[in-house]
Amino acid sequence: MIPIGIVTRDRHSYLDLTLRSLSAAALPDDQVLVVYDDRSKDKNTCRYLYTNERVALQCDLPCDDGWKKLGLGKVRSRKVGPGIRGKVDVQLLGDKPMGVKNASCRAIKRLWVDYKDAVERCGLILIQDDVVFNPDWLARMEHAIRQARKSRPPLGLLCGMRLNTPLIGIKPNPFLVKTRGVTAQCYYVSPAGLKAVQGFLSKWHKSKQGFDNKMCARIRGGGTGVYMMQPPVCQHVGIVSLVRPSWKWHWKSKKGRVGYQSRGPYPMAKEVRKFAS
Repeated sequence: MIPIGIVTRDRHSYLDLTLRSLSAAALPDDQVLVVYDDRSKDKNTCRYLYTNERVALQCDLPCDDGWKKLGLGKVRSRKVGPGIRGKVDVQLLGDKPMGVKNASCRAIKRLWVDYKDAVERCGLILIQDDVVFNPDWLARMEHAIRQARKSRPPLGLLCGMRLNTPLIGIKPNPFLVKTRGVTAQCYYVSPAGLKAVQGFLSKWHKSKQGFDNKMCARIRGGGTGVYMMQPPVCQHVGIVSLVRPSWKWHWKSKKGRVGYQSRGPYPMAKEVRKFAS
């Protein structure tokens, strides 16, 4: 079993989409899932994370042809729903918001410490709070992990998708990304990859941006490789970014917010299931 972590802050409507997508996917009954809260301040988000009370979950999502062509026609938010207390382990990362880069590093470190045996044997998965998944996404990633064991450099990071980047030609699954970063919607970090980034995870980073580029650089610098799922196993649905709030949702643009190769279906459970902790 590969432990899964999600970093979030003040985005409970998006997070509910992600958790309902994971709840509809084929995951083990004992799947560990931890939500790491980067000190949310929004009242509805806090109620969603820490209570069972019903809370407003409505968020605006595109409904145009571009959205539907991506297989996202059925991905819609709920108007209201209960909080996730007792269903998902939620851990507060600190007394003040850290920003996505430091919060992601802290989440990886904490997941590593809390589930040391599983992580050092199987690795871990870090996903963002605005992603939906194919129903067999984990099995496909586990298959790619086994395939990558035959590759050189050894697997350090396996990415479930990549934003904004057209792929040219047929690629093996998984394929090596030789340069540049890969956006961090869904990262599997192998035990060897964790050793490669251990120093990076322990530092305090002044910049709030660039987690993905720095992470990939440290993976490569540690003698391990960055690999990519082909085809992808998930799709990004967040149309508002806390890191880059000026970027708007566009289909096929330099600032697009989707994986061009990602394809549905993306089933959504009516309710969030209970995960192990």
